[in-house]
Amino acid sequence: MRVALPTAGELIARRRSSGQANADYMEAVTIGDGGVPVWQNMWRSISSLFTIASGGSIGREGSMVQLASLIGRWVHFDPPRLRLLVACGAAVGITSAYNAPIAGAFFVTELVLGSMAMESFGPIMVSSVVANITMREFAGYQTPYKMPVFPTVTGVEVVLFVVLGLLCGMLAPYFLRLLAASKQRFAKLPLPLPIRLGFGGLIVGVISIWFPEVWGNGYEIVNSILHHSWTWETLAAVLFFKIVATAATAGSGAVGGIFTPMLFVGAVVGCLFGLAAHTIWPHSTSAPFAYAMVGMGAFLAAATHAPLMAILMIFEMTLSYQVMLPLMLSCVVAFSLRGRRRRRQCTRSRCAATAMKKSHAASRRCANS
Repeated sequence: MRVALPTAGELIARRRSSGQANADYMEAVTIGDGGVPVWQNMWRSISSLFTIASGGSIGREGSMVQLASLIGRWVHFDPPRLRLLVACGAAVGITSAYNAPIAGAFFVTELVLGSMAMESFGPIMVSSVVANITMREFAGYQTPYKMPVFPTVTGVEVVLFVVLGLLCGMLAPYFLRLLAASKQRFAKLPLPLPIRLGFGGLIVGVISIWFPEVWGNGYEIVNSILHHSWTWETLAAVLFFKIVATAATAGSGAVGGIFTPMLFVGAVVGCLFGLAAHTIWPHSTSAPFAYAMVGMGAFLAAATHAPLMAILMIFEMTLSYQVMLPLMLSCVVAFSLRGRRRRRQCTRSRCAATAMKKSHAASRRCANS
């Protein structure tokens, strides 16, 4: 059953592509007119539902902007107001998935709009707050992560959180490269999309025979890490196979978000780091769960290039002021290290392009002479 269920779910979760432009809400908001293909995104949402329900290793924070775009078309909004309405829908999606209205608003303004102008930030914040209040009215609603009380961090232990930020900043690019490489490898397979999706589900199912923790988005595992003691061998094995399962699910073409997998990886990396620190300095360091909580934010900041959003998201999840100092240090350090590596890569790319242009120019001069 563990093998058959994710395989069948991915086979059913085939996407339909209409070939319309601006299918991505970020494109619709930044360079488009705010129009999002409603039916195409509706099919994507249904596909994401089958993937998540069958145990696919991917997040549930899918696109929730098709309704916003549809309402804007019905009332004949002009393109600027329609783009803002779609941005509000994106903020609502993050808020609903993580119970973090402030982080949801900053996610859109920091990553999508790239501007903190009040004429756009005000409506986005109102949308996030209304979405959060509405979610709380549903019976049985629970926050995804049950955060324990964060301990007080004093003295030289702060340096350890800086080191954790460096570690997350170094690992985040490799995680993103692995997802991109997985998508390229699956795209090269001479198989139709439903078969590729089923193959990705098959990989998850086979891994789950020995490690059922790879199923789903990882909420239960992260909550267990935050409240129970895990051995480093088990954490390392679960981390490795969860990354493989996520790469197989996302690479095969499944629809879903990678926010939750990034939080999972950050939590496990932080917990492993905390176990090592606690073993070396048992009387001078906090419990490993504290490093897991900060690791979630640091890894997210490095992977998304949005440190402010990551800081606010973990703060809203914990509702603890004690977490702010180590969290801010780790997130800023992780983001800065990731930014420096990107700038170096861009510089090398520009130098290579310049050298190539000079080589072509020299070749033309030689040919002319």
